[in-house]
Amino acid sequence: FKAAQVSIGMLGVITEVTFQCVDKFNLEETMMPHSLDFCLENIQQLASSAHHVKLWTELNSWTCAVFQINETNEQSRNVPNRLSRSLQVGAYEGVLLIASWLPSLASRIMQLLFQSTEVFLPHNYVHTSYEVLNIPHYIPRENEGEVAVAVEDCAESIREIKRVVDRFSIPLNFVQEVRFVQADDIWLSPEYNRDSCRITLSIYNPSEENRLLYIYESYKALKKFS
Repeated sequence: FKAAQVSIGMLGVITEVTFQCVDKFNLEETMMPHSLDFCLENIQQLASSAHHVKLWTELNSWTCAVFQINETNEQSRNVPNRLSRSLQVGAYEGVLLIASWLPSLASRIMQLLFQSTEVFLPHNYVHTSYEVLNIPHYIPRENEGEVAVAVEDCAESIREIKRVVDRFSIPLNFVQEVRFVQADDIWLSPEYNRDSCRITLSIYNPSEENRLLYIYESYKALKKFS
């Protein structure tokens, strides 16, 4: 079975899969903003602080939002209003467009956005699992890459990405997400026998030059990590 998971058909075609399901359940999400320095200094403690942890990092303002999500028996409460969120995201994309049209202002625009938008203010709510884990509103389409590194390399990887942004004066105008994944035993998995973090490399509506610079140079800089 371990070989079949990664055999790409070389051991035959898998025609049937059985899933083990669980009953529908609720999750509690707590989000707190911090400086990115705080998050990087405490990255391994944060990674194990909840069942599901993700960070939204904004490299221009060097700030970070920490999301901690756990299963709960509580009923739904403080659920974000869908219409309000949709309107906010529409306004957010408008700001992103401005930041992409005026790249010299992208850094300042993102600083103001991260500090003032309701999405990044502290919150705590309970809702069904698929509503919490799937962001319940439209997300602007962006160019995105992703890397997986060992948890112990996560902090320095993010600092390395920031060095790339500064070295090439890339007008970074999107939040970079960091997620943590527990070790597994699947052959060829990035998490094989190690806890990992997944770092997205996201940029909105960039010029071809900036898109290639950001993603390619970041990949190249992170090759030194496992």
